[in-house]
Amino acid sequence: MIAGTLLPSSVLNELRARYAEPQRHYHTLSHIEHLLALLDEYRAMPRDRRLVGLAIWFHDAIYEPKRTDNEARSAELARGVLSSLCEPAATIEAVERMVLATAGHRWTDGQADTAFFLDLDLAILGAEQPAYDRYVEQVRAEYSFVPGWLFRFKRGHLLRQWLARPALYFTELLRERFEAAARANIARELQAL
Repeated sequence: MIAGTLLPSSVLNELRARYAEPQRHYHTLSHIEHLLALLDEYRAMPRDRRLVGLAIWFHDAIYEPKRTDNEARSAELARGVLSSLCEPAATIEAVERMVLATAGHRWTDGQADTAFFLDLDLAILGAEQPAYDRYVEQVRAEYSFVPGWLFRFKRGHLLRQWLARPALYFTELLRERFEAAARANIARELQAL
């Protein structure tokens, strides 16, 4: 797998420590490993697997559920770390753009690798029911400080936004694999709210 070849061990260790922080229940190293496994499974899809892999590692590097700027702060961290490693400016900018795209999961840069990365990040929505239900429980645990009525209101709003999209997934291959199950999972979760 590509995971161990992306970054020096000192950086990977720092990122692993971040993904082990106590406020995390879904946005953990398991999430990163799942995305890296999907990247490996679909190795022929991205134009630049390394860029997608770097975006995977950095996209949730900063995750504090009480804040609304996690994506921007994660992109800033990626820029700083990759700059310190003397990565080319184009690499840094692409990773930063991909990380920022996870705020709202909107594909606006026209880059196929960004679309693919965003689809990987939302693959959990199209998971089998037990895995999806576990994801829902983990997200709720991350927001345990939010009163139940408010969580249901905000989560319901997000789920309805997703269902209103013409398609949840931007790439044809991942749309074929996950779209129907994702819509069924989201509809089922909405009913349970």
